[in-house]
Amino acid sequence: MLRTYFLKRLRQYTLLLMIPILILFAGVVIFYSSSVVRSIHRESTESLVRIEESVDTILSDTVYQHDLMTNNPQLALALRKLLRTEELDYNNYVLTNSITGLIRSVTNAHPYIMSTYLQLDGYDTFFSSRDGVSRIDGYYDSSWADGTDEAVLDRPFAKRRSVMEYTYGDPVEVLSIYQRMTTLKGTIVVNLYYRNFLDKLNALRTQEEEAFFVVGRNGELLVSTAEDPEKGFGSDRFIKDLFSAVSKNGDSLNAQYLQLDGHHYWISSLPDTAADFIYVSVLPGTLLLQEMRTTLIVYVLITFLSFAVVFVIAYLVTKGSFDHINQVITLFSDAEKGVYPKDTPTQANDEYDLILMNVIRMFLRTSLL
Repeated sequence: MLRTYFLKRLRQYTLLLMIPILILFAGVVIFYSSSVVRSIHRESTESLVRIEESVDTILSDTVYQHDLMTNNPQLALALRKLLRTEELDYNNYVLTNSITGLIRSVTNAHPYIMSTYLQLDGYDTFFSSRDGVSRIDGYYDSSWADGTDEAVLDRPFAKRRSVMEYTYGDPVEVLSIYQRMTTLKGTIVVNLYYRNFLDKLNALRTQEEEAFFVVGRNGELLVSTAEDPEKGFGSDRFIKDLFSAVSKNGDSLNAQYLQLDGHHYWISSLPDTAADFIYVSVLPGTLLLQEMRTTLIVYVLITFLSFAVVFVIAYLVTKGSFDHINQVITLFSDAEKGVYPKDTPTQANDEYDLILMNVIRMFLRTSLL
């Protein structure tokens, strides 16, 4: 009997307690999750803006070299002669040295630039900041020439390549930036060390789980900060789905929650206004739960603590009620045997106690008579 009433009272008390706790928890989850989502979008957006500024700084080196060659007719003419013949007069020789010095100074001033190439349409030779005038066919790095046909005048684009920098070493990954020249029919190619560029992007991450991608306008993956590009982040299907999603956003900043390759992610994208790049920030969809983990743990602890308090209260109240009932039963039993208490209870805790005391007094008087 005690157990039955205890469980009944426990259910009632638990229900009364859990309703406000659930309402409070729902409010906290709604407002806190909204705050976390806004924070995620804000931080990823700020990261993308910093990436764009960093890339624009790198591209400015290409633009500088482009302006250097196209705004100086003497340098442009000397470059033509330099690529056309190996015999130069004194004036052209001086200008050639000027070209070499200027281009190499820009390249050497930035450790992330491996080399710079100057190529004119219709010539089998090109100018390299490392080796001067060289033939394309016999040069150790000739794959760059395949991208010159894709270069356009107003927007630089990039290709990711592998270059055998030294015969005794491993291939070096580079990111080649192509810029079509205006007054000269040719292309400037700036080769960046991919690892240095990657380190720059990694330094801009605000979340450990965040991954940055630089995607070309045709959907090719140029840069990925994912630790293992072959699994999860960076897989062919993931990149295809990612590009399909961000390419629909036009030329504006966009943030969205998407399912890619069977998993959910927070995606923010920012197209570059000056180049054919799309910068993308990717965060796992479980990040919201990770951010709210502390709140959930606190809520669970409060719930268990509240349930323990309710359990104790329900037990004490039920036990007290049954002790009171046992006292009344003992009182009635003793009265039937002719044993009457010296004093009858006079203190009432509630209206039910008042009614019960009156009943006890009436019974005792009747029994005594």
